[in-house]
Amino acid sequence: MLRTGINILVFLTISMVACQTRPKESDASTGEMSAYSIEEDDQEMNHAIEEARNTLPQFTEAFTSNNPNHTLFALKMMFQDQVGGFEHIWITDLAFDDGAFRGLVGNIPEYTIEVEAGEEVRVDPEKISDWMYVDNGVLRGGFTLRVLRSRMSPQEREQFDSEIGFGIED
Repeated sequence: MLRTGINILVFLTISMVACQTRPKESDASTGEMSAYSIEEDDQEMNHAIEEARNTLPQFTEAFTSNNPNHTLFALKMMFQDQVGGFEHIWITDLAFDDGAFRGLVGNIPEYTIEVEAGEEVRVDPEKISDWMYVDNGVLRGGFTLRVLRSRMSPQEREQFDSEIGFGIED
């Protein structure tokens, strides 16, 4: 059974923080950013990805618990881009069948042609770069999202926090 319920505000926020290994320009006049760029040798981000992979059983346990206080489940997965890098894209509307996750590509790919927004994919555990869910209004996981948030200016962070619809504990 597909889990739904990701609201549009959170969907747009998650899409905004999809990690990319290629530059994405933002429009300074409107303040809109659709993606952040990271370097492959970004130690802090690589540590966040490693932490997400090492703690994936916590995500799976929460997902399969059917706890009504757990919402907005998403997995971030790497897809090969056209020039040898990776684009990290959130997978939403998850289902867990036969010990594996599947879900829908949750944001519009910028650099990969492997998938399209809304396409159903089977999640390869070796390509997971993050996971998240909300527990009683507080983010759990979201390791790469936390790194990106920590790099925002105080004004950007304040705006981000006011728009996401859930709390992030530091």
